[in-house]
Amino acid sequence: MRRAILLLVALALAGCGPRLLQWGWDEPDQRDLLRYRFLMERSPFDGVILRLTTLDAAGRPHNFAWEAAARPFPREELVPAVADLKAAASNRLRHHFLRMNLNPADRPFDLFDDAAWATLTDNLVAAARAAWEADLAGLLLDPEAYSEPDPGAGRPRHNVFDHTRRALTDRPFAAYREQAFRRGFAIAQSVGGAHPEITLLLAFGYSGACLLEDGEPSGRTYGLLPAFVDGMLAARPSRMRIVDGFEPTYGARACGEFGAARRALRDRCAALSLAPERLADLEVAFGLWMDYRSTGPCARFGAAGQPCPWYDPMLHPESRREQLDPGRFRDAVAAALALTDGYVWIYAEQARWWTTDPQAANLPAAYAEAVRAGRQAAGTACREP
Repeated sequence: MRRAILLLVALALAGCGPRLLQWGWDEPDQRDLLRYRFLMERSPFDGVILRLTTLDAAGRPHNFAWEAAARPFPREELVPAVADLKAAASNRLRHHFLRMNLNPADRPFDLFDDAAWATLTDNLVAAARAAWEADLAGLLLDPEAYSEPDPGAGRPRHNVFDHTRRALTDRPFAAYREQAFRRGFAIAQSVGGAHPEITLLLAFGYSGACLLEDGEPSGRTYGLLPAFVDGMLAARPSRMRIVDGFEPTYGARACGEFGAARRALRDRCAALSLAPERLADLEVAFGLWMDYRSTGPCARFGAAGQPCPWYDPMLHPESRREQLDPGRFRDAVAAALALTDGYVWIYAEQARWWTTDPQAANLPAAYAEAVRAGRQAAGTACREP
């Protein structure tokens, strides 16, 4: 009896701690969850950011995340993918998030485009139902604009949250800001109707518009995103969690940096809000980039079809080498887990967790161990002296 009680206590405590998620260029789909479940269950993670791959009536594949605003995904197309998600269920991995993009990469998208927003909303509701049926933790909403940069402006050509990239009207920023609020409200209301207890984890929300840019909101790359999040907060059911994933902390490695990010959300970021009092309902997560800013230095290796030695300090400017030190990354994992409201997600491009080929993984043991050690040290990290 005593052992059973201790086991129940341990399980209860395990359910209360912060959760560690994985996301990166090795983003799995629903079939990969089953294929690599043994790797995932032995990893230091509690869940992954995943995508759904579907087949239409003609047998053509579609990426649910990347086409969410482009075409309706009928129920019969999603059913086999959801069945695969159910088959891959794991008692160890209870915090998977289904990725959904808010910004199409290949077409203009405007806050006043009713037809496109109806499509996106319907697909987000379908994603929420899939999360409910497959017992996923929630949706990862990615607002990033992945379209090619405009040669003249130097910013993404298509970005629904950038007033300077508006596609349909010449209405002023104030009108677009109000419309962003309405769109966020409608999304949270509709998704909450399908899954009232879902967690909506934004890769970045206020953090992207506030911490990465200064100046008037009307000129910021994501200047309309705070109003969208305001709308979500206003409409959310009481048990829905809305989380700012703080992608801007990718390079943070110390307790003070994560603490400053938290304070900024309630302080200077509140100036971007239509209803600052609602920010108390916005939870904080943290993103960490393990192979920090390796995209550029590794480009020539990718072009040659070779694995990139992203972990070699000499490949990077001296100012970035601290972020790539495995010991400092261990400290970052511990600090982020100590200060999050629930989630920390680890991003990587060159390093791959979900492969059985060590060369393809390109993941030195020191970095995998840094994640595990950081997780173990979280309980004693960032304590006041």
